[in-house]
Amino acid sequence: MGEADADRIPVWELRYLTYELKALHPEQEGALYPVPPHLLPSELQDPANLSAGRELAPYEMADLTIQSWLELARRMGRKKKLWKLFKKYMYFGG
Repeated sequence: MGEADADRIPVWELRYLTYELKALHPEQEGALYPVPPHLLPSELQDPANLSAGRELAPYEMADLTIQSWLELARRMGRKKKLWKLFKKYMYFGG
């Protein structure tokens, strides 16, 4: 980010999403995309092959309300792999 200016756009990398995979490509005509498809990583750009990007969207939250966060906490208590991913993403692997 420190080197970005009017001539050089910032470079970033998507680490994870909180959205449900199906929300990334809405089926309704005129529906808003939560993330423009061209900004998604290649494994999430194809709506027919979303399961390939499951590790990038492990939480599958409908929204960011307290209820959704509590449900995520319950799932992390039941699924140790999800808890490990949460720790990895929150602490950037450290």
